[in-house]
Amino acid sequence: MMIVDYQCIMPAVSRVASCYHTKMVSNSDRARFPGMGHHEFSPENVRSRAYDLVKIAAENFARRDPAKVFIPVNPQEVIGGMSVEAILRALGGSAGPLVQGHQGWQDSWGSRHSRL
Repeated sequence: MMIVDYQCIMPAVSRVASCYHTKMVSNSDRARFPGMGHHEFSPENVRSRAYDLVKIAAENFARRDPAKVFIPVNPQEVIGGMSVEAILRALGGSAGPLVQGHQGWQDSWGSRHSRL
C-alpha cells in the first residue's frame, strides 16, 4: 500500500501500482485520483484510520505476484523527496546548473525541430 497526499503524487502512479496489486490511498481531497481509495485523516480519527489501513494492506498482501516483486538483498540508498532548500543545496546553492541544463536541452531540441 502507498498512502499519498497532494504534494507527492502523479496521477498515473495509481495505474502503474495496479499492475503490481499495490493499493493506493489518498489522504487529502486534493489527491483524489481514479483507481485510488480515499481515507481522510484528522486528529480525531487518526488512530482508527491507521488501524483500517494496516488491515487493508495486510489483506492485500496475499494478492502480490512474487514474480513481479524485487526486494534487493543489500540496502539501497534513496532520496524519497526533497524540499526546495534541499534541491538548491544539492545544486551548490543556486538553481543555475538546473537552468543551464534546461537551456541546453531547449537549444538542442529547437535546432533539431525547427521545422515544426
